[in-house]
Amino acid sequence: MDEQNATPFVVAIFFVIRCLVPLAIMIGISFILRKLGLISELPKRPSDQKKNNSSHHNDNGELAHA
Repeated sequence: MDEQNATPFVVAIFFVIRCLVPLAIMIGISFILRKLGLISELPKRPSDQKKNNSSHHNDNGELAHA
């Protein structure tokens, strides 16, 4: 009565159905929405970010706390 009914091939198919197919569907929907312009791309970081962080440091190089 303790026979193994799940072969490795069946387990692999269930893994693909359970995990990879929904992931592919979500990535596909995201791609389509970007192409249609309904989702905008993330904005680029400003290149002068180091200049802005210098105002948060004190003379010793540590962070200035309020």
